[in-house]
Amino acid sequence: MIIIANRRTFGGLLQQLRKKYYVSQKALAALIGVSVYSVRGWESGTLEPQLHEQTMRRLCQIFNTTPEQLFGTKHPTEG
Repeated sequence: MIIIANRRTFGGLLQQLRKKYYVSQKALAALIGVSVYSVRGWESGTLEPQLHEQTMRRLCQIFNTTPEQLFGTKHPTEG
């Protein structure tokens, strides 16, 4: 199953989390199995995020978050 996220919301939140955890775009790309160009495109909003469930799970594990928080439907500080 492929999950399609809102470009701006997802990209902005992904960039905030990546910086909060001091993870470079290159390192994140390697950790989740995508190209660095994908990560750059997601963060800039120029590339529509189409994520496999496994990729979404990896992102949530890396950043200790939930899919709802990554999609911007729940603020990361909410319980």
